[in-house]
Amino acid sequence: MPKQHIIENKYPTLRKPLSQQKNEKSTITLRERTNISNISSLLISNEIPLNTLNNNIINNQENLPPKYISSHNVNTRALRKNNIDDIDNQNILNRPSRDMTERIEDNFQDFDFNNNNTLLSDDFSFPLIRPNSLTMSDNSSNSDDDNTDGVNFTQITSDSKKYYDVDSILPGYTGDSGPYFPSLTAMWMFIWFTKNSIGTHAYHELVKIIRHPKFKADEVPYSVTTLKKIHKGLPLLPFTGKIEIWHGDLWKESPLFGETSIVINDVTFKAGEWIEYKEFHDQHTLNRVGRITGIVMIDESLPDRFFRIQTTRTFYELPGTLKSKERYQRLQLHNELWLEEIRSTIKIQDLIRHVNVWIKDDNTPRLPTFEFSIQEIIYTFNGRQKIRHVSLRHKLPIEYISAPQLPSDMKELQNGIPMMIKDEQVWISAGFGMGTADLPQGNDMAGIKRHNAEYGCRTCKVSQSQLSDADFDIFQNGRYHHLTSRIYDEIKTARNGTTKKNIAQEHGLCLNPNILDDLARDRHLQTPQDPFHCLAGLARRLLDHLFNHELERSGLDALHSTWLIFEMPRNWKRIQSPITHLDSYWMSDSLRLVMIMPFILSRCLNTTQLKQCFVITVKNNFELTNSRQVKAVIVKTWSLFARLCAKVFANVFHKSDYQALDQLVIKLTRILNKIYPDMITTLPNIHVLRHLPLIAATYGTLQNVSVSLKEMMHGLRYVIDNGYDARIPEGGGNCIRSILKDEQLICLLEGWYISVPAHHITRLEEYNTVEQEQENVIEPPQECFFNIRVHKKWNTKRIEKEGFVKKISNEIQKNLYEAYRHYLNKETAISFKTLEYYDAISYTIIKEDNVDISIHVGEVIDIEDDGTKNREYALIRGIFTHQANDYKKYAFFILDWYYDTGRIDDLTGCRIYGLQESKDVLWPHIHSFHIVDRNPHVHFVHNCKANCTNEHKTNNLEYLRNEFFYLAV
Repeated sequence: MPKQHIIENKYPTLRKPLSQQKNEKSTITLRERTNISNISSLLISNEIPLNTLNNNIINNQENLPPKYISSHNVNTRALRKNNIDDIDNQNILNRPSRDMTERIEDNFQDFDFNNNNTLLSDDFSFPLIRPNSLTMSDNSSNSDDDNTDGVNFTQITSDSKKYYDVDSILPGYTGDSGPYFPSLTAMWMFIWFTKNSIGTHAYHELVKIIRHPKFKADEVPYSVTTLKKIHKGLPLLPFTGKIEIWHGDLWKESPLFGETSIVINDVTFKAGEWIEYKEFHDQHTLNRVGRITGIVMIDESLPDRFFRIQTTRTFYELPGTLKSKERYQRLQLHNELWLEEIRSTIKIQDLIRHVNVWIKDDNTPRLPTFEFSIQEIIYTFNGRQKIRHVSLRHKLPIEYISAPQLPSDMKELQNGIPMMIKDEQVWISAGFGMGTADLPQGNDMAGIKRHNAEYGCRTCKVSQSQLSDADFDIFQNGRYHHLTSRIYDEIKTARNGTTKKNIAQEHGLCLNPNILDDLARDRHLQTPQDPFHCLAGLARRLLDHLFNHELERSGLDALHSTWLIFEMPRNWKRIQSPITHLDSYWMSDSLRLVMIMPFILSRCLNTTQLKQCFVITVKNNFELTNSRQVKAVIVKTWSLFARLCAKVFANVFHKSDYQALDQLVIKLTRILNKIYPDMITTLPNIHVLRHLPLIAATYGTLQNVSVSLKEMMHGLRYVIDNGYDARIPEGGGNCIRSILKDEQLICLLEGWYISVPAHHITRLEEYNTVEQEQENVIEPPQECFFNIRVHKKWNTKRIEKEGFVKKISNEIQKNLYEAYRHYLNKETAISFKTLEYYDAISYTIIKEDNVDISIHVGEVIDIEDDGTKNREYALIRGIFTHQANDYKKYAFFILDWYYDTGRIDDLTGCRIYGLQESKDVLWPHIHSFHIVDRNPHVHFVHNCKANCTNEHKTNNLEYLRNEFFYLAV
């Protein structure tokens, strides 16, 4: 049912979705008067009637930008003292209302708090007391401030003072913190809270920590770096999640993880052998030659086995540019074939026979008899087909996994040991699969010098001067295990230490082999580059360059203002402004910022806000006709980088994705060379990107080799969940577990990745879920749904604000009846007419693993369409419960659907969607909650136009689907 057409207009008229509702922003007004000496002279004189005062003062103030009001010189005559109350009643001083004071935080985001004049010139909390007297200037003209982008304060002199709009109430505190603050501590906390835009929950947690009886101020670390170093002392969290590494080439072909032989008609076929097989192409059958790389299953539910084949080409299948006379002669002399790096899968019944193939590398002697020979590999590089020698290849695991010299226990395990499992003896073997590490440590594991060496890449032999060269052939110049082993043999047999060092330096190798070389492994293939550290490090470099070398101060202010009102994904934790707090960002925070940076820059960036030297560089390198085109270049570059990150961390890779990833890397590398030629020339992160497509094909996905889990696993869950740390003596204490027993501090674990889902925490009164859950037991629509809870009930004011009604109208009744009928098979009349609205709903779905779902109003969900099987998207405008005739409560969503307009945004390249209006009944709005079977993981951004400022225009219902959005950690 989710997105079916509706013929009759039977739906209630609802307001716009939450993301489009406009909230009026209250402001604190500041008025500056010159030559003011005593306020009493203004209050005493009343020769000018109040209603004859210059109305333009108020009108002009209303037309000025929010937050500040320009100064005016007002010529007044004496006012009678007995009219003071009248002046107060007319609010001539425009004192702020209570709502304005409560929302004061919104108006100080752009303030320079290091400027003493600024601190003296604004109202941070309570209104100032009125001065006793003032004298007005004789100048009767009104002078509007020409600076509409910020505050224009005049210089304070002995005869010129500033006065704030005031309220009738003065806090009247005494002491060092008076008259506005009860204490210096309160003042400091207020300034820190306002300046850094601290969230309410974060502030409450800080207060609980500070007020804890065991808190000691002298033990608080001064630096964030100290807190990060603490992570190194914590134990790692054992990872138990399911990652499908079996889709990668290495696991499919390794004899340690699968079958290596199969018997067909009393003939044994083994991995590594050459065969002739049938290939069906365009209704024709061709006999081809290939090499068995593994024996696999396509579907685990079926017993059928398939051969995984490395294919070959004949001379006549080579591109015309590669059909040389020399190769033709080799074809005539040795019946030569050309090896491909492509793998294909064939059925067992398509196999014909064994064939003998001579691989003409340096280590393979000529066979006495052979039918075919192979001397070269044909491969694709930068979209072109090229040739390299067959020795420059990664050998199959079956070629190097044999009987190495191992420590006794590892040797015994790799060779295999018998074990009893379920009263049955089975043969168990294990071996080295993969070693993951970031850039320096990964080089150590591969026996390669660090990345600052001349040849510091552990996957290929690229020099420092070629790190950013998009045309450098990483396959022709790759590192291959058997060739590196040969160099180590040469080092070992060298006559003296100097010769050994020279050989090692020439090839970028460590002087001595790594201890892991005693294991049966491919040191280069099985020590892959880490995409997480690579991309997070590159993101930090680009962000730092953006803030410090590209944007002028006006550009930083515009970016910061856009950042504050940007529609962040609901499931993100609050992160502070990157302009001021980039150094405190985790790597995952930097990657999250990359996901939204294209949209932020698209909204706020103006060429005039860029430094001219940078504009000239980009304009010249891209051969642009005018400087205004630079913005498009910058936004498209960030969009390309964000798209690359999303592709790298994709959960699933298809065959075409590997080629798409390679094309993205090449394109991004070329663009970065033009924009940041000096920064990326010797940046190893840029070069590491070149190896990601091959690593993805080898290991299935790049998530399987990412060290992103290290950032998360150096957490507390291991020691909180009663994990055992071998470094601590048995019976030793663990102070971290005490948090679980502390009613004041347990809130520190709520909503964090180390805690259970938030809706399972019921210890603290502030969450008040125990009583709520007893009252709001929701009936499960299916047996696999349980623990269904609604949270944060709306009051009548909130219901009316969102445009809903508590009593069911005729239109809502028709729609609710249809939802009951379709989802719950209930076709009885609706007797109970009251709806209860909530902010969130949580539930658990029983699958192979239980899935905890948490949905909030304002989030975007994706649902599989019953007919097309495509994913459809909808905005959750409301969550309500209704008591049916069986006296049980059921939960429902109110949805507005997104629809694809078929258009693409020029700058970001994202698809443009329209949002269904509340009065539009083309698709139903009311649905049972159980249509959502997974947590929200999509993000939509408003497609802002020129008339969008702080609030999105309600008549613009276009949104961009954030195609760069993914789970960073």
